[in-house]
Amino acid sequence: MVRKREGEEEEAPFKVPEFDEREFLTKEMGGAKAAVLTVFLAVGLASAAALLTYRGFGAAGGLLAVLGVFALRPLFQAARLDVGKLDWKSWAGNGVSYFLTFLAVWVLLLNPPFDDQIAPRIHSVKIRFEGQVNFTEILVRSAQALPLGSSLTVNLTIRMVASDNERVVRAVANVTDSSGDTWSRPMTIGPDGYQGTLPLTRSLADYQLRLWVQDARGYETTFTFTVLKA
Repeated sequence: MVRKREGEEEEAPFKVPEFDEREFLTKEMGGAKAAVLTVFLAVGLASAAALLTYRGFGAAGGLLAVLGVFALRPLFQAARLDVGKLDWKSWAGNGVSYFLTFLAVWVLLLNPPFDDQIAPRIHSVKIRFEGQVNFTEILVRSAQALPLGSSLTVNLTIRMVASDNERVVRAVANVTDSSGDTWSRPMTIGPDGYQGTLPLTRSLADYQLRLWVQDARGYETTFTFTVLKA
């Protein structure tokens, strides 16, 4: 028989704490319900933000995203959730879930096939004067000398690449000469992009050229440059 030493306290027997199944289930169901409500709120507000963006109020859509964070607590309370039992980890998780869901839905609704908020792009613009073999790159608003020599007229061929999230429906080259007259030529699509040919007269000092494209949603983009007489 082992005798207890003097001054040694008697150890209490280990007792397994009782498992409150009801409290556990209530907490888990409350967390799941909060997560579902967070997603529904994010989807609803993101849809409203996309509608505002369609109308030209993109900043209001962003403000709606911020206000939604403050709507989580009233929403949980309206759904009869005991918000006092949600710890900071639950609030942080729901907040992150809300923002990620909001942004994902918002971006999705602003892109094809739902919508296209991005204007088409014009790039790789090249010109060729009559008699030249190689294309010469043109920069935005740059001036190019027009080497007509003794010719009264010359054909200016323009080639460009126009890209869009969906499709480009129209491409036009507009020309304004130094006398103020303006005319346009449609550009046709080919294997290397859009191409058009414009007749220019040497007797006029310069030409303002404006390339214009429009996509299926009505968004437009222009590319302008000047051609000067040599």
